[in-house]
Amino acid sequence: MESTIKAAEIVHAGKNIRAALAEEGVELKRVHFLIRQVIRQRLDKGRIAAAAELAEQLGDPEDRAGAFLEIAKAQVEAGEKDAARKSLAKALADAERIAAYRAKQDAAAGPEGPDTRYRSRLDSVMSRTYWAAVSIRAKLRDLDAARKLILKAANSKLKPADWDRALDEPEVRTGWSSALVEAGREAEALKLAKGADGKWRPKMRVLVAWLLASRGQTKQIEQLIADVTQSYETFIFHKVFAHIYNFCTVEMSSIYMDVLKDRLYCDAADSQSRRSAQTAMHKILDTLIKLLAPVLVHTAEEAWAAMKHKSQDVESVHFALIPETNPDDRSRALSNEDGWKAMMDLRTHALGKLEDLRKDQIIGSNQEASVKIVTDNEDWLSIDTDMFASLCIVSEVRIEKGDSFEISADKCKHNKCDRCWNYWPSVGTIESHPDLCQRCADVISS
Repeated sequence: MESTIKAAEIVHAGKNIRAALAEEGVELKRVHFLIRQVIRQRLDKGRIAAAAELAEQLGDPEDRAGAFLEIAKAQVEAGEKDAARKSLAKALADAERIAAYRAKQDAAAGPEGPDTRYRSRLDSVMSRTYWAAVSIRAKLRDLDAARKLILKAANSKLKPADWDRALDEPEVRTGWSSALVEAGREAEALKLAKGADGKWRPKMRVLVAWLLASRGQTKQIEQLIADVTQSYETFIFHKVFAHIYNFCTVEMSSIYMDVLKDRLYCDAADSQSRRSAQTAMHKILDTLIKLLAPVLVHTAEEAWAAMKHKSQDVESVHFALIPETNPDDRSRALSNEDGWKAMMDLRTHALGKLEDLRKDQIIGSNQEASVKIVTDNEDWLSIDTDMFASLCIVSEVRIEKGDSFEISADKCKHNKCDRCWNYWPSVGTIESHPDLCQRCADVISS
């Protein structure tokens, strides 16, 4: 922390930070780390031009590439498209320097061959740089340039002229789908995910669900990333634990996991609702492992190795990048915050009524209950009743307009579905499956 403050003081004095720290005997690798810290501080304060000026002092191509990628992202968000393209060009030039160095090392290797671990690390750095550049190019709507970068990142031997053939390569297709979503062209991404016969291509259904769901990322996970990152950067490690622990026990355990169980167990395997839930859970898992990696080193590594699908194609979680907050996702989450707060306030009232029913032994679980709400609150009247029923884990919710607020709960009068245990009007009306609700009958039939 003292070194970071010292570095900031040197920069503030207008000195060359690299030369000044070197004079004080600071190790070069540490110098680069401190420069990156000051660059991030400048970006956080919106001083993008000053950050770009400081990035020029970085000598290591890996550090330079990473710094100019961060600067390019900030410039895109600030609407400085031409400046972002220049910063991106510098990052890619440094990636090419790394590639040339790797080729030189391979050529100079003795009979035992090149150092595979070191080569793997260089490959990982280049891959991260290229894929990050693809994302930036897509946001800039430079899709022709994005295609070229995707071929390079995927180590494809095909040229841009053979793009249609290249799309048959899974990694190229995956990268292009991601770029289309980043560019706001979701319809094309969905079309790409399906073949000429209209059927989903292998693994593409999950990918597109991941991409589209990530654009509607929740406020909670975005806030967690922001809080944990700030705690790491200020070296307040006990807060890292506190933020992650609270997220897991409050947001995940007491609300989210309970709500998700029905759709994960009972919805059709290929349904949008179930895929959405799986995508969100995988996104949260991926984020938590990366956030825990610096302090829970070996456990995070084992968890990363056990994950079948990873957000980054790296051998170790310690080669992966710490998650960053997405300003677009965060602004969308904040714009929906009032609606979510209204729903959670109403849920608190409903759960109180359900607890009374359980105390009186009228119901054994929330699934046996039906909730009726009368209100003149426009926010509450606009709530989706199916979503609210899932949030309260009840079988039925009715919201009606009235002159004042009133909420009541009673035992549901419908029959119980033997498969999902919810009480639905459709149970007993389906001749082929008299003990199932319509949802479960459709799943079984398909």
